[in-house]
Amino acid sequence: MADEWDYWNQQIVEGPRLGRWTPWLYADTRTGLESGRMTGHVLSPRIRYSLGDGLNAEAHYSWVSIRSGSGEHLDQHRAEFELNPHWKPSPRLTVVLRNRVEVRWLEAQTGVDPRTRHRLHVEYALQGLGPWTSVFFQEEAILEYDGLHLAENRLVPLGLGFRLAEHATLKVYYTWRPLRLRTGWQDTHFVASQVTWRF
Repeated sequence: MADEWDYWNQQIVEGPRLGRWTPWLYADTRTGLESGRMTGHVLSPRIRYSLGDGLNAEAHYSWVSIRSGSGEHLDQHRAEFELNPHWKPSPRLTVVLRNRVEVRWLEAQTGVDPRTRHRLHVEYALQGLGPWTSVFFQEEAILEYDGLHLAENRLVPLGLGFRLAEHATLKVYYTWRPLRLRTGWQDTHFVASQVTWRF
């Protein structure tokens, strides 16, 4: 199959920290770069809880709509739970291991479809380069438990972080995203911009 390219416009709004709790919101829209058509969107209110230095837990509800091969949008509703250790091997280096369980209800299917996602994020802070603040790498494996197989992989070989304002940051990156379909593996790709607003 031909490679497919999307643009993902991601927005994150983090509320004020309330003790160990931080409420936040994730949303994105996905657009085919060749067709110009929307290929999907996500809306997800979330809550984070600090379990201590180097470890947090999260719970989310996510409404996901993805355009199918026939052109119609199919909805998913997800309950998501995360346990995420993180380290700072040096003052400028951060390592985060995100571990997520997703319990999914898929339109036109009965029952639930669980899967897990495991993402390694390594980020290096830059100094003295104006608004350019970091470079990062990510690798994520997505495992489906109906048949117990690797369903998707997401590799970000290089991403860039920028400071937009006192409470706003921007990340831009490219992702190689092989998908396992019934007909075999298909290479897809997306470029993304992610703006985070913190209050």
